[in-house]
Amino acid sequence: MPLTKITKKGQITLPKEVRDKFKILPGDYLIIHIEGSKIILEPKGKIGRLRGAVKVKGKQNFKRITEKAMHDKSKDVIKEGK
Repeated sequence: MPLTKITKKGQITLPKEVRDKFKILPGDYLIIHIEGSKIILEPKGKIGRLRGAVKVKGKQNFKRITEKAMHDKSKDVIKEGK
């Protein structure tokens, strides 16, 4: 089981084997979940990495499109839990 240490600033380093397994890169975000006495880190979706991969006509609000996609995905997750 990988082990990490908390710095004076409250920072942690994710071990390389964890970063590699979940394809976590510098600048990625992790969602923090608290379940009882556990802290769970979940990689946030990688949709931001797709920016520029598709050519579109006119200007697009990428932030709005990304937020809508995340909202739609969260609705799917809620439905699966029922």
